[in-house]
Amino acid sequence: MCEFLIKAIDAHYTAMPGSTETEAEIMAKDLAGCYKEDDIISVKPDGSNWGKNECLPKFLVVSIPEMTVDDGRKYCDKVMSAVDPITGRADILIRRKYKFDYKKHLTPAKLASIKANPWYVEPIEESKIEDKTQE
Repeated sequence: MCEFLIKAIDAHYTAMPGSTETEAEIMAKDLAGCYKEDDIISVKPDGSNWGKNECLPKFLVVSIPEMTVDDGRKYCDKVMSAVDPITGRADILIRRKYKFDYKKHLTPAKLASIKANPWYVEPIEESKIEDKTQE
């Protein structure tokens, strides 16, 4: 079984004061560099020790009982640009390709239970993980 760390709130890129970045550049950096609510941040084996802050309100942990960690790693994929033929580089377009919309799939009672016991790991079905590029 594997466990997933899910981002429960958005992180945002902020341009430095006096920056000449355009709004489009700021938005691109925000998508490429910042985890968003529902993003799958990392995967670990069942029963792993998570950090003291890796719980609500910033994060929550869910598990997929029938999935191995190796199989779960695909849910930490990024969305990349095509490889630039000159530089040979690809850029990150979106920090994470997959998400688990916990507000849609967990009841208010379940969320209250998780808040009361931050180290509780909620089992979910793999079908609840969504590909953000298919929205």
